[in-house]
Amino acid sequence: MLLALAPALAVFATVALAATPRPTRTALPANVVARTPERDLTLDDLRTAWARLDPRYRPAGTGVALNRAFLEQLLEKEAMAAAAMAEPFIMTDRETAQYIPYRADLERRELYRILVVDSAVVIPVDRDSARSRMITSPDGSPIPPESIESAARDWAQRRRSDVVANMIKIAVAPAFDDPAAGRLAAAYAAIDSTLPNLNDPFQASIRSRRPALTADDSLRVLARSSVGDLRVGEFVSRFTMLNPFQSPLPVTEGAVKARGEQFLGQMWFDAEVVRRKIADQPAVRTALAERRESIALDHWYDRHVRAALDTSETALRAHYATDPARFGVAAHALVKNWAVPTQVTADSLVAAIAAGTPWDSLCAHFTSREQERSTCAQTTSIADDMPDTMLVTMLKLLAPGGAYVRVEPDGGVYRVIQLVARNPARIRPFEEARTFVARDLAGRQAEAILIERMAAARKALRVTVNEPALARLTLEP
Repeated sequence: MLLALAPALAVFATVALAATPRPTRTALPANVVARTPERDLTLDDLRTAWARLDPRYRPAGTGVALNRAFLEQLLEKEAMAAAAMAEPFIMTDRETAQYIPYRADLERRELYRILVVDSAVVIPVDRDSARSRMITSPDGSPIPPESIESAARDWAQRRRSDVVANMIKIAVAPAFDDPAAGRLAAAYAAIDSTLPNLNDPFQASIRSRRPALTADDSLRVLARSSVGDLRVGEFVSRFTMLNPFQSPLPVTEGAVKARGEQFLGQMWFDAEVVRRKIADQPAVRTALAERRESIALDHWYDRHVRAALDTSETALRAHYATDPARFGVAAHALVKNWAVPTQVTADSLVAAIAAGTPWDSLCAHFTSREQERSTCAQTTSIADDMPDTMLVTMLKLLAPGGAYVRVEPDGGVYRVIQLVARNPARIRPFEEARTFVARDLAGRQAEAILIERMAAARKALRVTVNEPALARLTLEP
């Protein structure tokens, strides 16, 4: 739904990060394609937005006509964003919960860039390390110097990262409470550390990784440092947020201390972010502005579009009456299926079904877990007009209750498929189709409202276009 608006909606996320704040001068520089009251859109901005935009939502055409059509998409986005940002809004609890860690991550990444990426200096040993690990091309031609330099840069950043990590450890100066670390390790050791087998989705559930601690234990100071105290409860909270497949339980005193040093390093990092006023860095401010703009657009949509939708009983029945066939059910087959590893097993199942064995009995025999049995017993609908014409053809050859084996080489399995019933096409009565009618009507109304609002916002947006710059723009296919 809203497919007609997809180009304009899709570009909301493509240009905000790259757009250049509008300067005070009035003349358009050679690289500025368009100027709005809020910002300049440069040649680089348009090229970046084009590269980020899904090709499905790019306008058709070539040359200047294509450039102008794409610029118009971006200007529609600018107009909608300006309208949304002009209205005050308050973030919801969920938006706040997502925004705060997003901001913290941005600031930490920016500080890392300053401390490590921008401070790394490539030296000969980095180039030697890179060269020794690079594979020459099959024709024996030498490794391009730019490839060596790029890999050497990675090695330089690793060295710089180690230096910074050691600097932080010295600055933090952690002093651990050995008994507290020992008790915490023992509490973690009491937890079942078995991880689920991700190859078995029916068993993939994560056990709790929170140790059993008293309130007094949680409040106890695990380590003192220059950035503050790390209490046991905070250690547990931070550890719980880690990926269980990449962070084994700290079941020894040494493991607790090593992980505690990491958490203290994070605390130092956050304090350094504040001290250096990283929030004022242009990259951070621009990214946060883009996120706030996205949130503002959500609130604008709720206020001006969602709130204006009419899905009353009268509206739903009137929409259904315009074309009841649109809410019909295509002809389809109902099937049950289960995959087995060998042709012999699959053939034996088909034979058992032909002999009158109920499908549920087969499920009980071949599955051991309740979730597997439930999945095996599920009925699936296969439409007559689905792309897999071979499957449809085979099902039409079966009588209800009959079964056949479908070989699936890509999956390495043999799928036993039983036809449960074949249902002809029919038109759903209104009550049965109510959910589909409401969804379709809301989508059509929302599209119409958005088109109207977008046109009004675009008309109100003051824009100066630099025609020579627009003509020079080249958009890659």
